[in-house]
Amino acid sequence: MSLQLYLFTISFLKARQVYFQILFPIKRFLNTFRSYNKFIHLDIKNVPASYFPIIDHQKNKGEHKFTLLNIEHDFRETIDWNISIHGKLWNYKLQYLDFLLDPDLEVGERNEYLLDISKKILDKSLTLEPYPVSLRLVNSLLFINQCKVEDELICQAILKQIHFLESNLEYHIDGNHLLENAITLRFCCQFISNEKLKSFAKKFLSTLLKEQILNDGAHFERSPMYHFQILNRLTTLIGVLDISESDYNEIIQYLQKMYSWLIILTRSGKYFPFLQDSTGNYLKGFLKLEEFLISKGLEKKFCELKDSGYRILESDKLFAIANIVSTSPSFQPGHSHADAGSFVLYYKDSPVFVDRGISTYEVSETRSLERSTAGHNTVNLNGKNQSEMWSSFRVGRRARTLLEFESKRQFKLSCKPFYNSLVEHNRNFEFMEQSLIIIDSVSGYDNEICEARLYCDHACSVENNEHTVKVNGLWVRFENALHLQLISYQQALDFNLCRSATCIVISFRNSLTTRIHV
Repeated sequence: MSLQLYLFTISFLKARQVYFQILFPIKRFLNTFRSYNKFIHLDIKNVPASYFPIIDHQKNKGEHKFTLLNIEHDFRETIDWNISIHGKLWNYKLQYLDFLLDPDLEVGERNEYLLDISKKILDKSLTLEPYPVSLRLVNSLLFINQCKVEDELICQAILKQIHFLESNLEYHIDGNHLLENAITLRFCCQFISNEKLKSFAKKFLSTLLKEQILNDGAHFERSPMYHFQILNRLTTLIGVLDISESDYNEIIQYLQKMYSWLIILTRSGKYFPFLQDSTGNYLKGFLKLEEFLISKGLEKKFCELKDSGYRILESDKLFAIANIVSTSPSFQPGHSHADAGSFVLYYKDSPVFVDRGISTYEVSETRSLERSTAGHNTVNLNGKNQSEMWSSFRVGRRARTLLEFESKRQFKLSCKPFYNSLVEHNRNFEFMEQSLIIIDSVSGYDNEICEARLYCDHACSVENNEHTVKVNGLWVRFENALHLQLISYQQALDFNLCRSATCIVISFRNSLTTRIHV
């Protein structure tokens, strides 16, 4: 990594992020000497909870065997809560303790694990980190509340973590991490009596919701997966709030906006598109969440996509979602991809052209490819990214995009890559009842060969006939193509779960017209 790349990346951060990036390692070191006993004298109240999120079965009943992120690990005798051999995210998933809410596991078994990790927290053999602490606190409080657990060590560990979270909010990362911190603090305030913390938590959450939830209802990182997770967490919060709470109505309003955005993006729960960092099957959880929200008086209504940078084109048989913006938000693009102009397409409610998905967050060639321009349904120039993607979550210089024209069934965008302001890719989408026409033109590239890609879903049958391809009953014709080939790729359906699928690679100079029709 060059100093220049590092400086370009830092230049987009908020001043607050830079300050806390410097401060956070110091605080992490000092945490080893702090006890976090501010709330240790408080009682944990019993609070009626009306919503419990759906939990995947993560562990085998009666065994120390866990399956997380599609990787199974058998601890046999003792749980190593610091395990790192499967990557940081696997360890995080273990520490979340989602399985505490799994009704198929015996209460005594779940209590045993919570007691074990509580002891590790109290003796400081488990290093606390704000994000897993946030999710673990919600699961722990819901569990002891529902199952009437009264264990002094468990309660002490919970109270210690509340103090830790209050003192270690993730200002250095911001984005969904900081919002998760805020939701959890507000959630915890229903279980302990501390008016000062409650007042802060209310204001803190309100401020972040105003900043992070866009006018069209999307979370500003524009990932359907993280959007759903935050919506799920806010719904869990509403499940313990009394209607008389001063911030109840405000949270309900944000729930309505976020719910409406997800309704239109999933076409009322028919599918869950993988856009930006998104993977996994969230439809079952969405349908349960929807049932609860409707019971709370929320309406099943559609919103108009604007601020989130997505556009939808649809008919009875075709449904397309296109991305018209570059990385976003500028100060936290960690879950963004270099995919301006990319799109996904469904035919008769089945996926045809898809985002290839994500299978890992580890620094690797796979992670780089899954974030890359060449890893999406758009045009790449000599394999280069539109924006300067590096490491797992970093972005240096950014592409510049502009929505040139928009009507109900047509829009045009331009994209100038970070490495050359004279190069411009223009992409025009035109939608008709039975077809989608995409016109690409590239200027300032000295007549060099360009490459467009279309990633087919793994369940699709693909037939190639010169410059026409048949994909699951759809005909795709390419005009001005120099060469067309079908290559195999690994479509990510979840973390560490891929299926072999087909990608259509089209070479052209200057311009390409793609006609997709029934």
